[in-house]
Amino acid sequence: YNNLKREDYEEALKVNNDYVPCTHCHRNPNPRFYNQFEGCASYRLIEEKKPLSYKDVVKGVEGKFKNLLGNFKLCTYSSDSLRPKDIKLQLLEWEKFNDFVPDVLVIDYIDIMTPDVYVNNNERANRNNINKGLRRLSQDHHVCLITATQADTNAMDKESLSEKNFNEDRRILDHLTCMIALNQTPQEKNKRIMRLSKLLSRTEDNDSTKQLVCLQNLNIGRFVLKSFFKSREEKK
Repeated sequence: YNNLKREDYEEALKVNNDYVPCTHCHRNPNPRFYNQFEGCASYRLIEEKKPLSYKDVVKGVEGKFKNLLGNFKLCTYSSDSLRPKDIKLQLLEWEKFNDFVPDVLVIDYIDIMTPDVYVNNNERANRNNINKGLRRLSQDHHVCLITATQADTNAMDKESLSEKNFNEDRRILDHLTCMIALNQTPQEKNKRIMRLSKLLSRTEDNDSTKQLVCLQNLNIGRFVLKSFFKSREEKK
């Protein structure tokens, strides 16, 4: 197959408008060939779409995705207004009135949440209270809780993040079951490549040198087009 870079693909199109990258390995029914096909971010050109509006989402949920999203619920809050106990109250309401008990709870994201008990002029204590509240929430409701946090400014110059590259308080590590880092250099961003590494795990060994490389195209809503594992050497 042709593992082209985007600039190579665009250059080939200038020479031949009908040029299409080779996909023989991908179409080959023999698993020995098919499983080795890693594809390319520029496998084919797709017209970029405008971001979805709120009306588009509502129309999709109430239309063709209604049956698929029957067990899906969404709540929105303004920044610095949502507390862990607010989420708990919402879960109790769904369970009582809708007979709805989620298996997975996704929160976007903890940096714009507010603690159950606010401590004036103590950002570290407030952040720790949020983390403890979310941990308690996952334990009380036996739910897989997934959320995100932003990296610090030192992360902007690093190729791969470490346990030190998160905001404010290291005590967040005490409340997590697993931490996944999203790594991307400016060059990789241009090529639409993202690398995921495991920084912390309570159930498995930690090995940040083994990374999951994802080819992606966010313009069409595809976080993963193709993925494969790759090891890297730690830089001292």
